[in-house]
Amino acid sequence: MKKKLFYFIFSMLVVLGLGSTAAVATETPSASNSSATSVKTVDYLAALNKGANNINGSDVGDVWQALALKTSPIGLSQYQKSVTKEILIKSASTDLSGTELEKAIIGVALIGDDPTNFQGQNLIKKLTDEMNTTSKVSLFPEIYAIIALSTNDYGEASDKTKAALVSDLLSQQNSKGVWNSTDSTGMVLQALAMNKTLPNVQTAIDKAIDGVKKNCYDLRCTPKVKVNIACLS
Repeated sequence: MKKKLFYFIFSMLVVLGLGSTAAVATETPSASNSSATSVKTVDYLAALNKGANNINGSDVGDVWQALALKTSPIGLSQYQKSVTKEILIKSASTDLSGTELEKAIIGVALIGDDPTNFQGQNLIKKLTDEMNTTSKVSLFPEIYAIIALSTNDYGEASDKTKAALVSDLLSQQNSKGVWNSTDSTGMVLQALAMNKTLPNVQTAIDKAIDGVKKNCYDLRCTPKVKVNIACLS
């Protein structure tokens, strides 16, 4: 799932103010166990476009791929919307809960349908009920729930649940201004960017962007290659 979210996450970082390029320090261990470091500039917008084109070259496989296309310059075609809807109809035939429920809401909103009445189900009420009866929600399900409830105005009950989730999310921001890792921080920023008018959200976004700029994060592509994102400016 993380691979499918990769382009979407970095598109959000670019949109939120990290810019279209970044200096990337690449460390490749040699046979003698020493490491050589080189720095090069990467154009993330070009990389995002390339990733979107790769997805666009085949049928949309799930909601995350559809979301990546929707947030890219390519957009989602009518055919791709219809394929996504077929996936969602099949998904709605099961007893949706947790991340699958959140993903379904995002997908339904993505194709322009109503999550409060999809295949005879009120997916929004189902999610708010689930969130309000769960004692502790882990990070990614909480992020997806906020995004799902932020896809439209679903009324007072939804807003109350969303505000509580956002408040809890803000409490998890660490002293460096981030959340656990690069991908989790990227997804948190997407959720927060949809709720800038809530208390303390803009401050948290600014702190997170500054934290990503100043700190390094490991993206382990292979066991032998370490890529640190550094000096994002």
